[in-house]
Amino acid sequence: MRSLYFHSGQNSVSEVRYGLSQSEGREDGLNGVDIVLIQSSSFRFGLSLINSDEARVDVVSRIFDFEVRNIPLSLIRVFHILDFEHALNGTEFLIDADMQDYVEKGNPAHVEEKRNLLGLGKVKERVITTHSFDVVAGSCKIVSDFSRRRHLDRSKTLQLMDSVHYNPLSSAGFTESLVL
Repeated sequence: MRSLYFHSGQNSVSEVRYGLSQSEGREDGLNGVDIVLIQSSSFRFGLSLINSDEARVDVVSRIFDFEVRNIPLSLIRVFHILDFEHALNGTEFLIDADMQDYVEKGNPAHVEEKRNLLGLGKVKERVITTHSFDVVAGSCKIVSDFSRRRHLDRSKTLQLMDSVHYNPLSSAGFTESLVL
């Protein structure tokens, strides 16, 4: 597990610990990487990455740049765990490429600009097509939206913690799961 510090507000810094593990049980059957972010009341906890898309994107972007650079985004999953003494919350966040930034940086893509029927005037729609394996970590900005999250059950959350060798605060078990 490694620590990463991020700005969490006026004159405040928060800590997240993270680990990487090989993906297991993927629906697509592909071999990938799981990034497991853990925030706990046992270390410098301030802003939860659940509550801030901006902070989550900052943290994940830094991990992309230094740990999983050039791995296709389609092979990377990002999980966030809140570990408190009597509660545990696990969440999977979908991470997408900022396709406008992807194209602007000269990455491989087909761009089709659709105009009105006569092909005149301003662009009404811009369609960007690319192969999913061309969109790799570190090639462009990323986006993450709180509304596109998936709550994890206790078993999956504990499995992820074990995969990165993190011992939860309450090894005897949890009395509740926080659903955020």
